Amino acid sequence: MAVVYVLLYTKATTRQIRKENKMSKTIWQKPAAIGALAMGLTLLAGSAHATYSHNCGGGGSSNPDCYTWTFDSQQDVYNGVKGTPISNPAVTASVKGWSNTGTGGLLETAYIGSYSGGMGVTNEAESGTSPNHAVDNYGKIDSIQFSFSEAVNLDSFYTAYVSGDSDFTVLAYLGAGTPTLAGKTYSQLLSDGWSKIGDGSATHGGAGHYGSDLNKGNKSFENNVWSSFWLIGALNTTIGGINDGTYDYFKLLSVAGCDCSTAPPGTPGCGGGCIPGTPGCGGGVPEPGTLLLMAIGLLGLTYYNKQRPQAQV
Repeated sequence: MAVVYVLLYTKATTRQIRKENKMSKTIWQKPAAIGALAMGLTLLAGSAHATYSHNCGGGGSSNPDCYTWTFDSQQDVYNGVKGTPISNPAVTASVKGWSNTGTGGLLETAYIGSYSGGMGVTNEAESGTSPNHAVDNYGKIDSIQFSFSEAVNLDSFYTAYVSGDSDFTVLAYLGAGTPTLAGKTYSQLLSDGWSKIGDGSATHGGAGHYGSDLNKGNKSFENNVWSSFWLIGALNTTIGGINDGTYDYFKLLSVAGCDCSTAPPGTPGCGGGCIPGTPGCGGGVPEPGTLLLMAIGLLGLTYYNKQRPQAQV
């Protein structure tokens, strides 16, 4: 009888030890799985808030991260240009002129001419004489659309001609696909994937405004946006620009900025997702990195559930 009791006790004790070991392992697995998921979400959050800042100075900058696209001939206007110094592969830029000459202020294409001070825009409502052949906001508002072969962070342009004033407005396209401007107003662009980067005016300060003046030279609009499509025009009062009482006339010789090769990991527009709160950001297809991080956490939780002790019947 004593032998049977010892055997039964030993068997019960062994079963209890195994149960406790299994519970201990399960207790460890749960925080490990949760930790894996939390780590993935933390990395994802960090990638969505990458920051960067360049000051390319409108052209001729000594900053090695900067490229300059210079349009100093009519051939450049027609054929586009490569950024200098030449990147590998070279990022090219092309231009198109726009003005709100249509009925009700709808946008229509306009002629871009190359002059000694840079590119100017002549719309159908004005003559091609000086200063009306500049980028101006007298009567109608002229803009130049820049289309790049890949996303860039533009932060400045250079003007070699100014008459009156040189206040400006900058927009960047953050929507999906290729933007369509024809037949829309400037204000409608803001609900169709375009985002206003800011206004350049000497009378303004604070967020969204960049100092400008009567002088030719570099015009800066530093920002944290990367896009393949940019719109630079004379100060635009139809989308929030405040008129200081002087019309703006300038010719745009070059633009400057950085390509994706200089962007830190997680940069929106360069394979790092999108900018929260901007058109086209919500509801998109998750980036491959996002899927991988989520999968790590889900696999950990799945393994934990498989290892849970089953109820005894």
